[in-house]
Amino acid sequence: MGLADYFHRSAVAAAQVLAGFDEAALSERISGITIELCIDENESDEANALVDLAIRLLARFYPRLRITGGGARRPRYLKLARSINPNIEIGRSRGDFGVALGAGALPSCPSPVFAGSDGWDAYVSTDGPVSVGTTRNPFGPGAAACLAVGEVFRQVFEIGAPLHGGMTLSTLDLESRPTTANSVIDGIDVGSAVLVGVGAIGNATVWALGRAPVRGELHLVDHQRLELGNLQRYVLGARKDDDCIKVELAERFLAGDLRAVRHEEEWSRFVAAHGHRWGQVLVALDTAQGRRDVQASLPYWIANAWTQPGDLGVSVHPWTQDGACLACMYLPSGPLPGEDRIIGSALGLTADLELLQIRRLLHTNSPLPPELYARVSAHLGVEPDALNRFADRPLRALYVEGLCGGAVLPLNRIGRPTHDVHVPIAHQSALAGVLLGGRLVARALGRSPESTRVTRIDVLRPIGEYVTQPTKKDDRGICICQDPVYQNTFRSKYEGGM
Repeated sequence: MGLADYFHRSAVAAAQVLAGFDEAALSERISGITIELCIDENESDEANALVDLAIRLLARFYPRLRITGGGARRPRYLKLARSINPNIEIGRSRGDFGVALGAGALPSCPSPVFAGSDGWDAYVSTDGPVSVGTTRNPFGPGAAACLAVGEVFRQVFEIGAPLHGGMTLSTLDLESRPTTANSVIDGIDVGSAVLVGVGAIGNATVWALGRAPVRGELHLVDHQRLELGNLQRYVLGARKDDDCIKVELAERFLAGDLRAVRHEEEWSRFVAAHGHRWGQVLVALDTAQGRRDVQASLPYWIANAWTQPGDLGVSVHPWTQDGACLACMYLPSGPLPGEDRIIGSALGLTADLELLQIRRLLHTNSPLPPELYARVSAHLGVEPDALNRFADRPLRALYVEGLCGGAVLPLNRIGRPTHDVHVPIAHQSALAGVLLGGRLVARALGRSPESTRVTRIDVLRPIGEYVTQPTKKDDRGICICQDPVYQNTFRSKYEGGM
């Protein structure tokens, strides 16, 4: 069988959108099918970007691919697929589902998804082949790859609303229509920017910016290493990259005129060491608290991207009197229990002394003591041995990966995840990351909004008519951006602009 050895994490992600599927049912479904990737002879930069990201997405999830066309580039594409999943099977028979890339791509599989692009614009259709442009812009083709792979996912599992006809996404205007004044980006200077978080979304942001013909400096801020379970959605990673430092992996893809500056540390340590005056910050974090921390340090301009069970999206936060800041979007709606109580309740450890112990374990980053295994396993309804894989892992890892991520509880027992532990499918996080990178280049072109705009895309439906909307500040008046001291500090910090 050609399943990747990190497939379990893919099953976790899929289970969050596929009701009733557990890992066995999921693997049985995809192991019985072949996905065909049909490539025309176009060798433009756009075409190469479209094919590259499509392979990086498909090879992580499906165990059998059939790659047709591509001419002399086909061996390179096969090598890329095998580097991502060394177990992958390269099929020879007709595909059951498929993606066709370019005007000359005519796959043999039934009901293929056709994808193409033109600069900033992504095109996906079920009616027939779509052409690919000749620009050096990676944003349109990157989004097209994600949307096409997402449509195949819907077909395979017969979920959501299938695409009938075609859809368009302007990655510059963030609307479901062709770009107005499709701007050339060759040689654009994006200045100095910070990317906070080089995880699933951040990987795709680097993929796009690393292919874009732009100049500037990108600070990469992330303190973690890539783990095997991350590979199901980190589009830059190959199987050999397990345990590599995330910012070092990202740096490899920024070898052109956009210079990478690595910072293997958290945001708080980064600003403490390098100052708080940052004009452009791209936020690709996976927690609400992390986003609030970035906003509290008062960057001049912020773009943020996310995935969650219902949608993915990006938001742009310039300094305005009325528009929502990043913290406005992640304010709690009421009193929230502390992390100790959330984890204690999940594990069945709710007595006062047990909560004190959990608080200490979280503070010291320690594992669950073996003497509590019997108590926790009885509450969860699993054998005590199921907890052994976390014997040397922090308690937080047991909660996030074991309970929310399916490593201890069967996937079909997992409820809808909280925002902080959502595990996205690769094409979800990749699309969010491509759109995030596009916000930086759009700003350099003078095409960034002057007030807060939020773009949301439903991952289980074709793109709607109105995907981008203005967003005002939280109407309760409780956000930090509504505090006079905050406002005065911001004004004095950037008096005269950046």
